Amino acid sequence: MHLNDNGQAVAGGAAFCFAALFFLVYSVQQFRQKGRVLDPVILALEKEKREKTLETGRAYRESAHLFLFFTVICLLVGLALMFDSGWLAMAASVQAVVGALAILLKRIEQV
Repeated sequence: MHLNDNGQAVAGGAAFCFAALFFLVYSVQQFRQKGRVLDPVILALEKEKREKTLETGRAYRESAHLFLFFTVICLLVGLALMFDSGWLAMAASVQAVVGALAILLKRIEQV
């Protein structure tokens, strides 16, 4: 990727690492059951059903796991760009595919 000569890859990698930091903070907040749950299904429910669903904590845990997944992928991509590492990029790709399949299969089981 020879973009490191002018620093574009390092800047892009730093941006991905900052995004990973944001996702990590949001994930911790979700594990603590603070803040909004960014799930379209939860947001579309009526107020009473939404509050009842959030009381169980399941929606918070699912959201926290999803943002933790985003954290790992952004961190791997950022480090791959910063250090011009092909194996880190490959690890991010594998993580993304395996994680997406796991989330998809979990959603299918819930239906």
